[in-house]
Parts: sequence; structure tokens; C-alpha cells
Amino acid sequence: MAVTYRFESGIVFIETFGEFSLTELRRTILESFADPSCPDNCFLLIDLSESQGDFIRTKGEAEAMNPFFGSIRDRFNQRIAFVAPQDLQYGLVRMNSVESEHYGFKVEVFRKFADARKWLLMR
Repeated sequence: MAVTYRFESGIVFIETFGEFSLTELRRTILESFADPSCPDNCFLLIDLSESQGDFIRTKGEAEAMNPFFGSIRDRFNQRIAFVAPQDLQYGLVRMNSVESEHYGFKVEVFRKFADARKWLLMR
């Protein structure tokens, strides 16, 4: 499976591996929130460190992610952290994050996992 999830310290960790689609990403996020083990008042961390290829293939795909996240924002306390060590991934997420506040949530992108986790857990 190219997208997996796990829970730790009040965070839903979504991990991507190899090539994956945004459909897989959305499906896994929804599955994680439906899992009875999902913590209440959790945060969402999406780790792109092990992904390859162009996970966003069109501008329309990128633009569709903000309404998706906006529709479920109360499940993750309106905050998403992305780990994107590669320049292309970092830039794509950063560019798309500008619009996130219009949908009622905040996105930050980080190069390092520890920095993303720290930002989510600061209150």
C-alpha cells in the first residue's frame, strides 16, 4: 500500500511510499478518522519523505485538496503539518497552503519530521 496511517501522541500520521495518487491519500485519511483507535482532538501529519513521482498531476487536483481538508477540518483541529524534504514537494505544498485558511484550516510544511511534530503539538 502506498499510503498508510498510524496514531501516536494525539497525531494521525499519514505516511506515503513510492508513487501514490491523491485519491489514495484522501481514502487513507478518511479511513484513519473512521478507525475506532483514532484519538479525539487529533492533529494531522502527512509525511511525503518516502514518496516518489508527481503525486499532484494537475492544478485541479491540487485545488481539490483544500475543499477536501476543509470539509473534515474539525477532525484534525484545523491544523495539518506536511513533511516534504524534496524541493518539488515542498514547493507544491507551500503553494497550495496559501489558500488553506480560506477553507478554515492552517497548513505548514517542513523539511524535517521533528519540526512538523513539534509545530503540531505546540498549543
